[in-house]
Amino acid sequence: MRRIREVLRLKHELRRSHREIAGSLGIANSTVSDYLGRARAAGFSWPLPEGLDDATLEAALFPVPPPSGVRRPEPDWDRVHRELRRHKGVTLRLLWLEYREVHPAGATGLLSKRRRTERGRRDAIASLSERERETRVDLMRVVVESGHISELLRAAGVAQEDQ
Repeated sequence: MRRIREVLRLKHELRRSHREIAGSLGIANSTVSDYLGRARAAGFSWPLPEGLDDATLEAALFPVPPPSGVRRPEPDWDRVHRELRRHKGVTLRLLWLEYREVHPAGATGLLSKRRRTERGRRDAIASLSERERETRVDLMRVVVESGHISELLRAAGVAQEDQ
């Protein structure tokens, strides 16, 4: 259970610092700041109103966000696992590009790594062994043959003219 009431009491009644409150309750300094900021934004001060229980206080400080109403199609995970097992050169990135081609507004955040900077990509390619470069070329050949050249070019940063 969150200890919001105790944080507010220590701050306002005993005038403790955030660090002292965090240490005495065994929580992070950022949690103390978060609780106090939420209480301030919700209009609560110390002492809290009579009859305000912990569940009501928590609900006021941590409201449940309304559902977005937009259901984004998830990737076919069985197909993803099947493709990864079947072809040695298939990567999650390639499957992600295929998914985004079919569902441009689909699920996001499934691949957490950000793209490397242009310099980082060049450095990464330069550091590849000859065998790794050949594997990448073979993978590119598979992408081109499968009709996903536009995504490959876009990922490589090559501008395409409108057709």
